[in-house]
Amino acid sequence: MDYTISHLQVTTQPNFDRRGNVKSNVQYSYFIGDHGPFVDTFLEGEDTADAVRAAQQKRINHLAAVGAFPAGPQL
Repeated sequence: MDYTISHLQVTTQPNFDRRGNVKSNVQYSYFIGDHGPFVDTFLEGEDTADAVRAAQQKRINHLAAVGAFPAGPQL
């Protein structure tokens, strides 16, 4: 089974908190094999490589749990 993450797009979107301060969100959209698109959003600065990999691994685990493909490797 193909667990390849493809068509990765990273965008930054400005948002405002309740006090009007600008806060940016970083959005990762991608496909896993033939499944997706998936979108994970992080506050800017919290999108570490480990956090992004953990979010993607969670998607892979969910797809395996619902039978979309057999249990896969760890990223």
